[in-house]
Amino acid sequence: MKVVKVETRVRYSECDPMGVVHNSNYFSWFEMGRFEIMRQVGVDFKKLNEEKIYFPVIKAECTYKQSALFDDEIVICTRLHKPTMAKLMFEYEIYRKQNYILLAIGKTSHAITTQEKGMILNLPTELKEKIYAFLDK
Repeated sequence: MKVVKVETRVRYSECDPMGVVHNSNYFSWFEMGRFEIMRQVGVDFKKLNEEKIYFPVIKAECTYKQSALFDDEIVICTRLHKPTMAKLMFEYEIYRKQNYILLAIGKTSHAITTQEKGMILNLPTELKEKIYAFLDK
């Protein structure tokens, strides 16, 4: 499976008073990885927003292996699974860049919906083709 990597540094605002990252921030990092992989797929988020097509998270999980600390450089590795008719699934691994120690692993699942009625849609053909082309590179 193709991996997209994003690097960032742990900010002070993401930590508790002891300099340890609060658990909720891992989900923000997952989002960073998810948006980057979708950019590389060729997704035009502005166009999808105009068309009122959204990808809400319907399931999210994270297993914490070690704590990320203030000022750590981290690497977010993201993988996109082949899509089903109306769902996208991503897997994540977060590493400390300095020694490549695994900090967390996670998964998110996303429905494809409209804003107006919140109806679940099939993955648009154009988007499905872009995802398959990206995964087959």
